[in-house]
Amino acid sequence: MSRRIRVMDLAYRAGHLVNLILFISLIVSGLMLFASDATSWIALAIGQPLSTLEGVDADPVVVGIQWARTWHRVVGLAWGAFVVVYLVYYLSFNRKFHILKAIARSLGEQAREAAALVKHYTLGKPIPWEVKARMGRYNVLTGWLFILLLASTILLSISGVALLYKEQLGLSLSTTRLMYALHDIGFALALGFLLLHTYATLHPSNRPLLRAMFTSGEVPEDWAAEHLGVRGGEE
Repeated sequence: MSRRIRVMDLAYRAGHLVNLILFISLIVSGLMLFASDATSWIALAIGQPLSTLEGVDADPVVVGIQWARTWHRVVGLAWGAFVVVYLVYYLSFNRKFHILKAIARSLGEQAREAAALVKHYTLGKPIPWEVKARMGRYNVLTGWLFILLLASTILLSISGVALLYKEQLGLSLSTTRLMYALHDIGFALALGFLLLHTYATLHPSNRPLLRAMFTSGEVPEDWAAEHLGVRGGEE
């Protein structure tokens, strides 16, 4: 039986879990506001008990959407504070962004690695040994997904804060519309990131990493050496 090694510490796993909860909460509440007709069943499920408890004689769907708007704002601020605190914690321990190493190479190398990984994830083809030999803790697709997440976070943060304090900032109608457009673009990028990240995470070849994220942070050493380029301990 292969020896197990830790590739994720407790702080990383806890931060990922908190971020996951906040991120999904923002997506669900954002969808309720962005596509209220398609998600009216969610608003009804939330608004029905709320309108009953409060004794409000109102449409439960409307109550649910109002709740989603308030929840979206509160969680949005909490998520922003969490991201700032986590980045300060991460940088305070002089940790390097190893994920950026994957996209620091030539475009040709990145393209070849990406093509091999896409074939692996969609067609089940094995990753060529020369490609696997260059891969480290994070592959090029992970690096690109990180850029996608970063872009969505910047767009959502700037536009979200601007819309939340639009009256205090004195935003014009045209600027407000621009902020809504940027928020929608950021939301689309975030949703795309979540779908791609989930697909890759649930792929059979990544099951050990998925189990590690929600358990001890440990994976078999031979798996880590083959898929992460990690040997003997946490990178």
